[in-house]
Amino acid sequence: METQYSLGFLPIWKSHRRVNTCYSSYCQWYGVSQIWFIMQKIVILLPFGKRSGGPEACYQLGDALNRLGMQAELWLITEQELEQLVAVRNQGFRLRQGSIAVGQKPEVIDEYRHYQVRHFVGTTHPGILFVIPELYLLLLPIFEGLNCLVWWLSVDNALPSLSMLNLNYLRHPRVRHAVQSSYAQRVVEALGVVAVEWLGDYTVVETTDAPPPLVAQRPRRVALVGGAKVLVDMQALSDQLMQHHAIDSVIIAGMQRSEVYAALRSVRVLLDVGKFPGKDRLVREALALGGLVVTSAMGAAAGETDFALDAVYRQPLEDVRALAALLAHMVDFPEFHYAAQQKARLRVAEEKQDFMKEVFSVFHSTLWQENDGQDNR
Repeated sequence: METQYSLGFLPIWKSHRRVNTCYSSYCQWYGVSQIWFIMQKIVILLPFGKRSGGPEACYQLGDALNRLGMQAELWLITEQELEQLVAVRNQGFRLRQGSIAVGQKPEVIDEYRHYQVRHFVGTTHPGILFVIPELYLLLLPIFEGLNCLVWWLSVDNALPSLSMLNLNYLRHPRVRHAVQSSYAQRVVEALGVVAVEWLGDYTVVETTDAPPPLVAQRPRRVALVGGAKVLVDMQALSDQLMQHHAIDSVIIAGMQRSEVYAALRSVRVLLDVGKFPGKDRLVREALALGGLVVTSAMGAAAGETDFALDAVYRQPLEDVRALAALLAHMVDFPEFHYAAQQKARLRVAEEKQDFMKEVFSVFHSTLWQENDGQDNR
């Protein structure tokens, strides 16, 4: 007998399959060949009402899939619903033997309204292909036997779940893995996952009528990323910059998105020495707005691959004076460092085109098994 769990009152949704073509002009623009798709519905899990890099990446993925002629929707999950899902997971519930009813939710993030993707409303069924960000790794047993893609964005978010999960769920033949960073790739491969695909995201910055000022024309000012994720005393660093180098600074913490963009447009250098569980957006946004950047040498910022920055711009955290000296040199000689970070800026500029190609590659229908609701291990 099928079991059904409800996450809201709604009519039963009857599944169907569609045959779609890519929009030829869109595909040609992004360098993707036009082909026919035969694909089941794709449902992407993400937190409801959260404004951060991970959720926006999910919106970007849904938008890209729909523009490429596939059928993708977003399953928005509140904290209360997540608790319910964990509870039924602990009870041994599996979607191949039952279903979950998902109710309608409003769109509460204005910045996401331009993405062409609908919210998933209806009843789950075995024919859906589920995209599960690493944040929801603990829910993976619910989807056992179904086609799933685990999308590793901010890898560190998954660490608490790994200790409570049988890692063989990650190695199931119906579970595929995609990574946003080489850091994520190293972590996932260390978990015994053999086949890992690349699926990034792209940087979106607020547009204005006037382009951002050239870096050399900006005030002698730097932006310092603060907050709980940063171990460096930013106030001490700010004092060091002013006292010894006559450089003003603004600490980015608790700001609205528009305030962050305004700050990035008005500084020569952004310093972000966070833990970098993935390709954090703030560094890429600063590059897109014509600024200079310095990161820590941790997580996705540890090597040159993910941000395309030379080692001198990836700093250890022990020496505040050394950080201050590097920032001062970049403020004093912005044209030199601007040229040195050209590769990183080009990488950001090409992200959307690369992303569309990655989406096409990962979700090509011939690469997925037909879901029959059975566990075929």
